[in-house]
Amino acid sequence: MADCKVCWPGYYCGKAAEWPTICPRGSYCPEGAKSNYPCGAGSFQDEPGQIACLTCPLGYYCLNQSSTPSACPAGTYG
Repeated sequence: MADCKVCWPGYYCGKAAEWPTICPRGSYCPEGAKSNYPCGAGSFQDEPGQIACLTCPLGYYCLNQSSTPSACPAGTYG
């Protein structure tokens, strides 16, 4: 255990990880993450290796684990 290190922010370290895995788009990984956490509805992450999700902008919608916001269709708003 003395040789084990805390997983880096923006990466996750699963069980018996030999090296950190970069957090994928559509999710976030805080320091010490054991897995990636999907962005929830209303948020997104378009870059890998991030520690937080971004809020979906006005006029767009973001579903669970979104990597890019989608424009609201004509006749709707968000």
